[in-house]
Amino acid sequence: IENNGQGIILYESFGEKAVGTKFHSRSREMPAKFLHCRASGKAILAYLPASRVDDIIDRYELKEMTEETITDYEELLDELAATRSQGYAFNDEEELRGVRAVGVPILDDEEKPLGAISLTAPRSRLDGTSFSDEIPKLLIDTANVIEINYETNDLNID
Repeated sequence: IENNGQGIILYESFGEKAVGTKFHSRSREMPAKFLHCRASGKAILAYLPASRVDDIIDRYELKEMTEETITDYEELLDELAATRSQGYAFNDEEELRGVRAVGVPILDDEEKPLGAISLTAPRSRLDGTSFSDEIPKLLIDTANVIEINYETNDLNID
């Protein structure tokens, strides 16, 4: 979720072949994350009002985490527009070298972001059509189920 302009991870699940244990342990000690370099963060930013995005960028800047991190304001805005158009965001080694992610927003009925879901994996495990097509579709389907359940629970329908 977005909290004061940074991303906070509410839940993480690790598979049996998970890597980067030390990185994730450090992440849990300092859970706030920049939004501009994460797939889930860009998925959230894409649906925030432009003034809120500007406030977040003004406050935290577009810090370079790797050579692939978007640090140009106009380039980020273009990427957020693409995210809105396609329904998902990519992180292609922007936060951590060798790591890719796909993120999808979870939206309320007014298309305001409630949060996002993402799948992160080493570049070698998340490549080709898996990265560009298959994972985005699975995440969009999953986000849709979450949104329906959220709306159903919000309306107190059993």
